[in-house]
Amino acid sequence: PKTKLAFIKVHKAASSTIMQILQRFGYLRKLSFVQHISRDVNGLYPHGLSKPNFLMPPQGESHDILTYHTVYDRPNIERLLTPDAKFVTILREPFKHFASAFPFYGYKKILNVTAPNPLEAFLENPGFYDNLNRGVYKTKSPMAMDLGLPLRLLSPSYQNEIANTTRQFINKISQEFDLVMISDHFDESLVLFKRLMCWDLKDILYYKYNNYNYSSQYDTSKISQKLRDNHKEWDALDYALYEHFNDTLWKKIAMEGNSFVQELAHFRDVELKMRVHCNSDYSALEPIVISE
Repeated sequence: PKTKLAFIKVHKAASSTIMQILQRFGYLRKLSFVQHISRDVNGLYPHGLSKPNFLMPPQGESHDILTYHTVYDRPNIERLLTPDAKFVTILREPFKHFASAFPFYGYKKILNVTAPNPLEAFLENPGFYDNLNRGVYKTKSPMAMDLGLPLRLLSPSYQNEIANTTRQFINKISQEFDLVMISDHFDESLVLFKRLMCWDLKDILYYKYNNYNYSSQYDTSKISQKLRDNHKEWDALDYALYEHFNDTLWKKIAMEGNSFVQELAHFRDVELKMRVHCNSDYSALEPIVISE
């Protein structure tokens, strides 16, 4: 199995579940994780990788796995791991991402939105709230920012260059990442990840982590198409990023052939059995034996 891995943990995109998988894999093999000396899981965010004096030293010549929140910084990651490390990240459908992030970050309070449905009120005029300058940038291309997009490129003065910026940014991520997973197709992404890393099936079994449904705080089912279009215009770069890598994911799957379909079905079967087992009084149950 490959053990050198940089996982860029995008906020609110099922990345904590991936982190759980990587932590278990590393713990069982005594691998070295890149982490802040405080051991705070957010200690590396946003640019902690550029401050080596604040990082825990590796257990060997170099670290093995990066999985905590940080902004993508290729040179510093290669310095901490090795240039041949695999680079992986994950994206989420942008409107679902927004609907989850809005209550999670407390934008109703931050922006003093008093409307009955704060989410709808924001979508009516995102630019108005942007001018309040209270951290609302996290609603505009937040996934791209986690992947290293400079914040200045989201300012109004760069809007005429957004198409060119988007194209260049997508090309950069395509060239520099070995796999971009899609949280909306989580199991498919995990099987691709398993194949990329030459891991075993038991290595990618997961139990949903940090699974509170923040998006359920606001009813998004009745949000009009006009407001959804407003969001797509507001968050244009993330939509382009998601659409490109969602297409890329399915092209990769098609290239894997029928064996992928069979492996995915087997993985889901084992995952379900594991979930039932772990939700039962398993002290009275026989252990699960996982066949590859």
